[in-house]
Amino acid sequence: MTRNTAAILSRLPVALFCCLLFPVIAQEPIISRLELAFTKGDADSVIVELQGLHRAPGASIDVHFEACMLMAECYYQRYSMEYFAAWNDSAAALIVGNDEQRWARVEVNRCRYANFFVKPDQALIRGEAALARYRRAPDRATWKHAYQIYQALGTTHRNIHQGTDVLFALFDTAQTLLAQQPDVIQYWHASLHKAISNAALDRVMSGLYDPEPYVPLCNHHQLTTLRILDEHYPKQLVDRCTLQNLRGLYYVYLHQPDSALWWLKRTEALIGTKSVTEWSDDLATAWFSCLRYRSFIYDQAPWCNDIPILQTFLGKLTASQQHFTAYKAGRATAGGLFFDDTYWLSPFATIMATCTQLWELTGDTSYIEQALWATEKIRRDTWNTSQTIRGNEGRILADPPANMLQVLRKRLAPDEAVLICAHSSLGGIKESVFVLVVTPSAVALRSCVPGFSLRNRSQMEDKDPASYRFVYHALYNAIYRPVEPILGSTARLRVFPSGDMAFVSLDALLADTAAKDIRACGPLVQRHAFSYPLLLIPPEEATGPTKGQALYIAPTPGNGQLTDLKRMRSAMRQWATHATFDSSIVQNDLGRDLTFAKEIYLAGHCAGGYHQDHQPRHYFSTDTTGSWIVPSDLLGLDLHADLVVHLACKSGVFDADRNGSAISFSRAFLMAGARNVVSSQYLADEASSIQLIGLFRDELANGLPNDVALQRAKLAYLSQCRTPEEQMPIHWAGWQVLGDPDPVEKNDRWAWEWLLAALLIGIGGLAWHIRRH
Repeated sequence: MTRNTAAILSRLPVALFCCLLFPVIAQEPIISRLELAFTKGDADSVIVELQGLHRAPGASIDVHFEACMLMAECYYQRYSMEYFAAWNDSAAALIVGNDEQRWARVEVNRCRYANFFVKPDQALIRGEAALARYRRAPDRATWKHAYQIYQALGTTHRNIHQGTDVLFALFDTAQTLLAQQPDVIQYWHASLHKAISNAALDRVMSGLYDPEPYVPLCNHHQLTTLRILDEHYPKQLVDRCTLQNLRGLYYVYLHQPDSALWWLKRTEALIGTKSVTEWSDDLATAWFSCLRYRSFIYDQAPWCNDIPILQTFLGKLTASQQHFTAYKAGRATAGGLFFDDTYWLSPFATIMATCTQLWELTGDTSYIEQALWATEKIRRDTWNTSQTIRGNEGRILADPPANMLQVLRKRLAPDEAVLICAHSSLGGIKESVFVLVVTPSAVALRSCVPGFSLRNRSQMEDKDPASYRFVYHALYNAIYRPVEPILGSTARLRVFPSGDMAFVSLDALLADTAAKDIRACGPLVQRHAFSYPLLLIPPEEATGPTKGQALYIAPTPGNGQLTDLKRMRSAMRQWATHATFDSSIVQNDLGRDLTFAKEIYLAGHCAGGYHQDHQPRHYFSTDTTGSWIVPSDLLGLDLHADLVVHLACKSGVFDADRNGSAISFSRAFLMAGARNVVSSQYLADEASSIQLIGLFRDELANGLPNDVALQRAKLAYLSQCRTPEEQMPIHWAGWQVLGDPDPVEKNDRWAWEWLLAALLIGIGGLAWHIRRH
């Protein structure tokens, strides 16, 4: 039993005693007392007492509603957003009739939930719904919490980035309304000041606005918040630490690193009043943020060259990794697949940055080992979360071995290499990618600065040839060229991206831009067969071929809002010569039909935007109101497929995961037991998808592994293109192999053919290099 658990359990007698008194104590003062206890930093005991209140006989619906709202607030403070949403929904279920004020409070919390995940489109809908209820209410003067509507909408407009007039006008209205409520305790005044300071802080650092008018505004509201907390709520460690961290970030943006460090050290001192084993996870949130903001400073001189400081910092980061594992597991949901690290709380990217700094300063391979360990650790945590959700405890993996470099090299064939691309963003100051390459005989670890937003510039939906050539040649120079010398003999490259590197198609990186024909510009698809495994060191399992039949799930015909994929249905019917073909499958059929399939071809439409949803949807037909599935539906299945081909837009990337492989249907298929998945990072054109997957199937028929077969299919596709438009990477580069592909030795039929092809590619690359220089 942890000290936290023991401390909570020790309060149970008090809670039970309160439960016995509830029928005879006035119930409204109980909520006020618990609210005050929460604001003074005693959230754990408040949660226990609220749970007792819900179980107590005789409590009114009004008290139950207020208890649910306060419980939601407790979980909001500790970033447990699914519990926050659940308790808010519980409050909604207690509303009788059309109680405008209570419905508005529920909508405000839904707006806050969307704001937390930076989904302004969704937040705006919820916030405006609350505002509409307020405006049509005849008793608006009695609305104690009306200011929260304008505060939540202010934060929404902060995330929209469409000017500042509306944003700060909303906050001004919130302040006016709050001033008219003398019964609202000072803690909620501090909360509003914090929201305003955060909006101003965004404009200090964003580069989109003149920071001068926002510096004094941010300074005033930060100091006001700190004054209220220090004077009235000294035991409210969570909020005090959070504000001190933000104060440190404020000075980072003002280029005053010494002042920033002073504030971050205050946070460390405040957290240090509690033993690490006594941390609640809300305090852990403040600690993770403190470490991240320190990395902004240690990226600058003179700290970036101070080996002892960096070594001490790396020790703190490594120690925090285990705490983050527990923190992440406590917030993971299948619906979010699995933890959305919206605020970069994970120490992973900072560990990669610090290991890179120390490696460049010392050349000590122990920092390579630590970078590899951190990469595998964060990915195993995600894997373990998925298996826990699936109820498959037997597949939980232990922590990675300490000698990661040695173990990893033993797994590599002479022509194989590992490429780790860890994305990091220093709060709008700088965006970096840490590139770690391991071959059987060499290693390299480099820090690269693309010079532009990977998320905004590396995606290919615009199909602009000039933009593509510029961006993907720049990425070649920034990411690939520094490690090019040790990848010269690598035929098969296993890639482990994190963060916004999920949006980059590496085999479309261009060595040159001079020629009209993309093939003459040296795209990396000509040099390497790429694959994207989940783990650096996957578990040892039986890898014999699955016995069973192939299953082709074609899109159902229809006249709905989505395109009827007639050509795809026709192609799949031709492919399924000796297999099961089905164009009428629905969600309830998944477990029955997918479990024992040897190969699965799934076609349809993937839809859903991150700003609206936590998961994408796969529609089986043209009707968006009809049958569809989301990735979490797959986790309950026990798949045995050697290969899944998911023919749908963005089936391989829904959104980036800052700690590992992208959130997607593909990852869910792998978590559910599939060995390999072929899917698309981008919007998938029907005609080119059919053509490319047809070529891929031809190469598979020759006995090639999935990654090599897809590489050859792409090269064949490019050779068949008649126009530059057809060569655009959106048609071919987005298709990737996820999972651990078969090793070369399993495909003796093509071994000599592959060696000859690799030799020819190498000679071609050498000739191009000589010609260029």
